[in-house]
Amino acid sequence: MTHKPKILLISHSSNKVGGGEDDFARILNYLQGKFIIYSFFPDGDRAEEYAKLSDKHLIIPGRIFPGDKFNIKTALAFVFFTAKKVIMILNFFRKNKNIDLCFVNSSVCIVEMLLLKFLRKPYVISIKEKLNPAFLRKYVYKIIDKSASKIIVISEFLKSLLKETIKNKEVRIIRASIEEDLCKKFISVTTVPQNKNKFNILNIGQIYPMKNQLLLIEAAGRLKNKNSVLIKFIGFVVDKKYYNYLLRKINDLRLQNLFEFRGALNKNEIFYEYLNSDAVVITAKEEGMSLVFVEALFFEKPVISTKVGVVPEVLVNGENGIILDEINSDMLAESIDNLIDNKILYNKFRNNSRITFENNFNLEKNLEEHLEIFYECINKKY
Repeated sequence: MTHKPKILLISHSSNKVGGGEDDFARILNYLQGKFIIYSFFPDGDRAEEYAKLSDKHLIIPGRIFPGDKFNIKTALAFVFFTAKKVIMILNFFRKNKNIDLCFVNSSVCIVEMLLLKFLRKPYVISIKEKLNPAFLRKYVYKIIDKSASKIIVISEFLKSLLKETIKNKEVRIIRASIEEDLCKKFISVTTVPQNKNKFNILNIGQIYPMKNQLLLIEAAGRLKNKNSVLIKFIGFVVDKKYYNYLLRKINDLRLQNLFEFRGALNKNEIFYEYLNSDAVVITAKEEGMSLVFVEALFFEKPVISTKVGVVPEVLVNGENGIILDEINSDMLAESIDNLIDNKILYNKFRNNSRITFENNFNLEKNLEEHLEIFYECINKKY
């Protein structure tokens, strides 16, 4: 192979924040100069950023399979957007035939994978989430098993989900991470309030039922330290009906002074909130990876989390954080109170957080392993 390889990177989202979105931007950046870069992605806050990092790009309709919200209305909307997407992608490939390898950044890119299979385009898939419902997940995994050149997952949890379906391919774990230099630079030039009179708790994630912000609201009503706590929800409202229910729940429990909904923030704004916080609570029912967990470790913020994604693979209960054995508001409230009252435990978690980060998450290694896989697939083609 003498020419510079051509690679097509495909993302499911261009949202302002999100682990998958951050991963996509990192890989786009890392491949500069190494490949001729094509990209597909939906319109969104980061679309311009992705476009600037690509030699050629295509902005495609952003509707994904409705999953848990599947009904006739959502299915028809999905079909409409899918038809438009298929035509756009086929036209793109008709004009750009000599692409050496494709990289699919998420297993929710079902239509794109089917088209790659149909067009016999080699691709690497990175699985970052547990697809629902189960019948859809099994169907997608069968497609991947038959058509993907390489399979990457970001946690042992996701690898275990693949075991029953993936028969023909090796599954490789590459844990996601964050830009340490960027975080350190931000810390070095940022001043945060030193005399807070509240114990600040962050919960970061899109507002919809799977992220289970309701658990934290119910736990707040049971806190003995509730008057000394401020809880901030950071994330885009995906499900307005659920969001309004959360607001009603807060009002019913008379907890208005305990909560702030900050909406979707950019990275610098989120970094500031980490610096201005005392702990991070992860309430998700399911999670592929959770970069929030990784960021919390880096910023040395004690974590209380449900058993999701990579958390139980890295966090040792009582050593570097707290894992809830059950999704239970009483247990969560007790854990928060214990973190506030027990300064020795709190400082132990803080001290162990950065050590945990350094031992488990390395961005340079992550990117190098992606590059190794890409070259392996391309060299095999030639």
